[in-house]
Amino acid sequence: MAGALSNLGVRLSELGRRREALAPTEEAVELYRDLTTENPAFLPQLARVLKSLEGQHTDSRVTESAWTQALESLDRRQQAVLLLYRTMHADLGDPAAATWLCDALAAAGDDLALESALRDEVRRHADASDGRQGFARAWAEHTGEALPVWASLDRELLEQARAWMATPTYAEEHHWLVEHRELLEASADDTIEEALRRVPPEEQNRYRQLRDQARTVGLAEAYRPLLVGELASTFIRADPFAQQELLQERRQDLTDPAVRETLTAAAEGSDDPRVGLARALVDLASDPEREALLNHAFAALQGGPSLAPTLRDPALVTNPPILAALATVAGHAAGSDADLGEALFHLAIVSALTDEPDQAAEYLAAARQRATARVNDWLTHLATIGATYPRVLALIPPLTAPASAGDDPAGGDADDIPTTEEST
Repeated sequence: MAGALSNLGVRLSELGRRREALAPTEEAVELYRDLTTENPAFLPQLARVLKSLEGQHTDSRVTESAWTQALESLDRRQQAVLLLYRTMHADLGDPAAATWLCDALAAAGDDLALESALRDEVRRHADASDGRQGFARAWAEHTGEALPVWASLDRELLEQARAWMATPTYAEEHHWLVEHRELLEASADDTIEEALRRVPPEEQNRYRQLRDQARTVGLAEAYRPLLVGELASTFIRADPFAQQELLQERRQDLTDPAVRETLTAAAEGSDDPRVGLARALVDLASDPEREALLNHAFAALQGGPSLAPTLRDPALVTNPPILAALATVAGHAAGSDADLGEALFHLAIVSALTDEPDQAAEYLAAARQRATARVNDWLTHLATIGATYPRVLALIPPLTAPASAGDDPAGGDADDIPTTEEST
């Protein structure tokens, strides 16, 4: 009903029938005023119909009284919002808008989003009144002070600063600063602080520190830790198909020591098996001579041939980190208990080679649980490589010992596979 009355008043006014437009417009004001007391979402409509009343009534005292009555029916924050909408409908640079905005800022309280919108409106009116200074004079008369510094900030630069802070990723954030280096200049300090008013307080210092670091060591170095962490996190969360694409596109970045260190740190205390898998894939990708193994690893993760037979290659024993990485991937890709047991068995070999007997014993016990039928094959394999690598012979006694009550050949899953740093 309120909307229909408001539209009727507008149409009559457009036809030059202003006297006839008054009644439906005044009724619409009353209805919207009642509606806003129950639902502040109607404040924009109330402001619009009050503005329509101003254009239809010749007595400004009547229309000002209507605004006053509307404001008195609202709480402080709602008053600020209504005044904001009033200034948005006012002519740019209207001196009266200075008074409304001063009152609105006082009523906004600690609502930072509302305060930010009001300050934007101050700048919009102040910019439009250059040369006349009517808005600035009205502000000074109402407050006893000149327009504050924030009222004269470059609005385009402010939008650039806000866009920087609104970017969804560190990579885009970094790119935005590369394209808008003026945001790093000392002359932009006040603008940056204004933009930060829309940022949660706990996040504001990050932007300040980044600007300081960028001015000291350069943008690339300032963002390096963030970009490394973001890339590592993206790789961890990706599925095998996306991981393969990422390695094709950003192999040099992903195999950078900083990323590998980040993955190692992420694995400490983490129960997420994806972290260890990501580190294993990066380890394989770091060795150009292992390209065929890397492709086989991705094929297995994507439902292709098992990696388990590949683990028996004697050449892998010469490189425990690569064997550990391949065994980790094999465990994640395992489609059967036998394949999972094979992966765990080779992680036990890696632990024996790196002199970690306790870890080796854990892997070996887990391997027996998953693939008891393969014990004889494993004994043969240990005897074969033991001639060159005698440390692995220590795994033979546990394998030949009678199965304990805990050696249940029940199946496991990829969560039993450790991170590669645990096995190297």
